Amino acid sequence: MRGLYFDGKELKYREDLPIPKREGEALIKIIYAGICNTDKEILKGYHNFSGIPGHEFVGIVEDAPTKELIGKRVVGEINVGCGKCSYCASGLERHCPYRTVLGILERDGVFAEYTTLPEKNLHILPEGISDIEGVFVEPIAAAFEIPEMVHLEPNEDLLIFGDGKLGLLIAQVMKLYMRHVVLIGKHKEKLKLAEEWGIEGVLLQDVEKIGRFKYVVEATGTQSGFKEAIAHIRPRGYLILKSTTASGAELNLSPVVVNEIHIIGTRCGPFPPAIRALSNRWIKVTDMISEIFPLNRYKEAFLRNNEKNTIKVIFEI
Repeated sequence: MRGLYFDGKELKYREDLPIPKREGEALIKIIYAGICNTDKEILKGYHNFSGIPGHEFVGIVEDAPTKELIGKRVVGEINVGCGKCSYCASGLERHCPYRTVLGILERDGVFAEYTTLPEKNLHILPEGISDIEGVFVEPIAAAFEIPEMVHLEPNEDLLIFGDGKLGLLIAQVMKLYMRHVVLIGKHKEKLKLAEEWGIEGVLLQDVEKIGRFKYVVEATGTQSGFKEAIAHIRPRGYLILKSTTASGAELNLSPVVVNEIHIIGTRCGPFPPAIRALSNRWIKVTDMISEIFPLNRYKEAFLRNNEKNTIKVIFEI
């Protein structure tokens, strides 16, 4: 099959990859797959991954133990736990120490014609959601993990650092929960898009004018984002971290202690509310698509993804 393969040093397009097969799992033909910031970090060495990257997708089930699934359009949760440990038994399969993660950890991903996942990881896509919109279910689910992890007071304001694809999705989801959402970014075009959705946009250069917030989300994808975010939290406020980066950074945690700040890490989230939000048009995603590429133009796709004004780049498989 055709696909992109990362050997730990270089990403290459290949046409000789074997069609994946895992006992008891569904075989899925990929329609579209999205590039996310984690994919960029994978290519920098995150998780020391080698194999087929990519984890945001929509596809069609071609084979499965449950025959009723064949022919269905699906999206898939990316963490596959062992199903035997205490974490899995207590509903924390996403944190299973023996888990594999689609395109990230010990499991080939979706930048290829086919992938496999256990049936329990799959969610059938309703007819009202297009193929291209389905690519956004996984990152929207990650945004919905925030209210799963933090008790949000709807009468409070919420601040988000980072106007990239995840930041824009988080802003839309948080708008469903909070009276006022402010998005901080470096790109006027992206902030203008957020403002069309009723979200206040502020350029990073003007951030000192906005004061401090009880809830601050860090979604910049940079080490410096943590420092900037922590400076804008009220005492006993909440710093919600979304960035995953390959490299570390030196951090001064004194403000965390002095101001008694709660730091919450959140990553993968629940798919049902993400699918419901897309179905009900509570979340808008088509305006976020910057360009669609075939797999064999992957170098152009990643270059386009790195451009300042780019939001979402998608592979048409």
